[in-house]
Amino acid sequence: MRTFHTFLKFDEDVITTAALTDEEIVVSVTKKEEDVSKSEDDGEDRIGEPVSVNQASEAVNLLTRFYEDCENTTPETFTMLTKMLKFISVHYINSRKQSKMTDFLV
Repeated sequence: MRTFHTFLKFDEDVITTAALTDEEIVVSVTKKEEDVSKSEDDGEDRIGEPVSVNQASEAVNLLTRFYEDCENTTPETFTMLTKMLKFISVHYINSRKQSKMTDFLV
């Protein structure tokens, strides 16, 4: 007679994965350690490209649109986003170099 317990134990002796040898375990562990150390080294040595003023402005504008759709957004959030845009604008203006005297004349 079949019961629920015999149903649960039906495939108990079936091999679903092969047993790893000691050598395979060592290789697997050392490979993971090497991958971790390589990823840590990559973060220290790699310097990303600088973010442009346009990219920064677009990011803040995207955040503004996101917060406009959120229900619990406080006015302080929009104040901070406005300050970010102002900071980006000031940074852009201060980083410009005048090549001719007439460059900044309107």
